Parts: sequence; structure tokens; C-alpha cells
Amino acid sequence: LPSTVELHGLSRFITSDDTEYLSLRVEFLDPDGDPTKFPGEIVILITPDRAPDSEKRRFNFDLSDLEVNERYWDRVTSTYRFKLESSWEEPPLQNTPIRVQVIASLGEGPELKAGITLRRGD
Repeated sequence: LPSTVELHGLSRFITSDDTEYLSLRVEFLDPDGDPTKFPGEIVILITPDRAPDSEKRRFNFDLSDLEVNERYWDRVTSTYRFKLESSWEEPPLQNTPIRVQVIASLGEGPELKAGITLRRGD
């Protein structure tokens, strides 16, 4: 089972067909530091710096569902890849820090947490 979670450096904001997305890569590592799948629930929080609550985003994924797990698993990088639409009411400025956090839980076990700060257009 995974012992840590990391947000991979390939994570970034992208624009496709005039829509902005967060391309987020989440990597789970076993106690030996090797990539592994995660069979639990994850919450992804996106919080622009100094933004009102209405601009905060939350996404939930149940990776214990094998179909969901396979849909987001990228075999090449051994990470989960999520393409999340930001849907900002008022997009943060290009240089505004945006905090991205992942909280992963497996029922009774401890939560695994990781975070990264990104900027739009980087």
C-alpha cells in the first residue's frame, strides 16, 4: 500500500479549445519509494491566493472503484492524471499563486497529503 503521495512536477495549467484546465499528476509511493496505485478516495483542493470562497474548487474521486481507477491511471508515468476544469468566475491573474492540495484516505488508515503551488501560464 502507498505510504506517501506527491504532486508530480508535470502538473500545470493548460488551455485547450479556449477552456482552462489543471493537468494534475498525482503519484503514490510505497515504503520503498516505488510508484504504486491507490485504492482509496482522494480530494483535490484548488485555492487561488487571496481569492473569495466562490473561487475555491474541490474535486472528489473514489479510486476504490476499479473503473475510475483505470480511467485516471497513466501507465507511462505511473501517476494518476486528472484534467480538471477550473471554471473560474473571475480568473486569477497570471502571476497569482494557486495552491493545489491532495488528501488521500483509505478508510481506517492515516490520510496522505501533498501540496504544490502553481501559477496560470507557467
